[in-house]
Amino acid sequence: MGDWIYYCNSSDGHKIYKIRTDGTQRTKLNDDYSKDINVVGDWIYYENISDDELYKVRTDGTQRIAVN
Repeated sequence: MGDWIYYCNSSDGHKIYKIRTDGTQRTKLNDDYSKDINVVGDWIYYENISDDELYKVRTDGTQRIAVN
């Protein structure tokens, strides 16, 4: 996590992105309309507005999982 900032990009439909603190390596992590992100360890938890469900995705954008 250390050198990364995670955020929802409102100009791209509220997708989750990460970017290094030096402004390099901007990467889109999901395709969901996301809000209320919370980074815990190697996971990003967020609400998907499209289906009003809670999901988690790895901080590298892999393993999108619905959280019950």
